[in-house]
Amino acid sequence: MRGIVFVVRSNTNGLHKIGVTKDWLRSSKQLQVGQQTTQIHTVWVNNALQIERYLQRRFRAKRMPQSDWFALDAGNLDFLRAVLLKARSDHQPPPLALPPQRSRPAPPPPPSAPQPAWSSRPAPPPPPAARRIKAPTPAAEPRRPKRPGYSVGVAPLVMLIWVMAGLLIGWLGMLGASQALVMAGIVMLSPFGLAAALLIGALLRQQRKQRLG
Repeated sequence: MRGIVFVVRSNTNGLHKIGVTKDWLRSSKQLQVGQQTTQIHTVWVNNALQIERYLQRRFRAKRMPQSDWFALDAGNLDFLRAVLLKARSDHQPPPLALPPQRSRPAPPPPPSAPQPAWSSRPAPPPPPAARRIKAPTPAAEPRRPKRPGYSVGVAPLVMLIWVMAGLLIGWLGMLGASQALVMAGIVMLSPFGLAAALLIGALLRQQRKQRLG
């Protein structure tokens, strides 16, 4: 008989009931599931009566006298669950077998068109591909080696030397009490003397450019 094998547990004493039904909604109301009892398993199987009898015989030592309630422990519940899962897998309908498809014969190849007489001649070889002539690249001009230059400009250097020389001459004149040297140092440090130093520096810079050019 196809039906549902169910297992419920009593909320008062912890006993389990194993039964069979075709209308679980009606049976759950009779057993007061959710109030007096708790649903443990409900499995739809093909041979519901055989599975119920097998489980009741299996746990007959745990059955309460003159009732369908059993005092099952955790190991008994694991075994019961395995049996119901196996029965449910057996209940799954086999996959639908598709009808064999008839293979259509392949259409015959179209008849080949008659070839003209000249088609038997071998085709002339293709002309060789024209090679691209690369234009010669102009040779790069050799770079002129840079001549070593001065890290400091000529005019500032001449100005520095001129000022230091003026200070030195004035200092020597003061040490030797030479009024001529003192006057020479003052003249060198005057605006006219500094302008002369700038002029000398410009001339030296122009000569250096001519040599390097």
